[in-house]
Amino acid sequence: MERLQLRRFQWWLQTRGADFDLWPRSDQDRARALMGRSAQARVLFADALADEPPPNDGATRVIAGLHRRLARATPLQAGLRWGALAVCAALGLLAGQWLAADPVPDALTLVQAALVP
Repeated sequence: MERLQLRRFQWWLQTRGADFDLWPRSDQDRARALMGRSAQARVLFADALADEPPPNDGATRVIAGLHRRLARATPLQAGLRWGALAVCAALGLLAGQWLAADPVPDALTLVQAALVP
């Protein structure tokens, strides 16, 4: 097994954070091994932990969950998710235009139309 370089370790900490579950599986064990033999890696890891928000924040948990899901998604899965989001957005825009083009009259307009000959 090839050793993880400190520079790459630092890059993963900056891009994915201190949660090894968000890292590629191939680098997770190597990162733990690097922390076991390098004091500088342990300092970098401690700094990354200190920079992360507290885990009891609801929004933070949701965002962390999304990061975990996207980190594990294959490119095909991620593409399908973005495609589904684009289709939903397009359908929402079309529905909005359709509803705005032929507005349904409100109750006051109906009453006024009935009273005025």
